[in-house]
Amino acid sequence: MARQTRTRRKSLPRRVARSKATAPASSTATTSARWPNIESLIDAGGAITISTEKPIGCFASAADEDICYAMLVRRDGESLHDLLLRLDQSIATASETSRTVDEVNP
Repeated sequence: MARQTRTRRKSLPRRVARSKATAPASSTATTSARWPNIESLIDAGGAITISTEKPIGCFASAADEDICYAMLVRRDGESLHDLLLRLDQSIATASETSRTVDEVNP
């Protein structure tokens, strides 16, 4: 009996619901107002990771089961808050373009 070959259907990436909230400058703002795309990603079952690996150093990534939205390397002198802001913006960019923002793999 011959084996049947199955073609794997490529799944289309889901779009993270983009929040219309803008990030306020106030340090008393809620987390959702600071990083609305990160919150939307996590609410939709996605995840972010912040870690340190040699030789990369500190990096942040955001993904769900369909797509990796971003992999960002922390810049010299960049605060963790600023890295998360860039990650939030990169999630929005990747959601709109369906392209991963990748600073880890040159």
